[in-house]
Amino acid sequence: MITSPGTLEDMTRPQHPMYVTTSNAYGQMKPSVQSVPTSFHGRVQKFSEHLSHSGMYRNHSLNTARDHTRV
Repeated sequence: MITSPGTLEDMTRPQHPMYVTTSNAYGQMKPSVQSVPTSFHGRVQKFSEHLSHSGMYRNHSLNTARDHTRV
């Protein structure tokens, strides 16, 4: 949550004129009472919970890459 909107000016970087986007124009506006959400609703973490219990997928296939030695 942003407590002091005045500090946003310190965080912005100048954008290259060749790569100007519409999201840059939206991001330059300071947050107001109307644009900041009043409540946040988290998503169900069923997939992430499964990974935390079982671990990430590990590839057990045959490694055919040649090892480079520094001799």
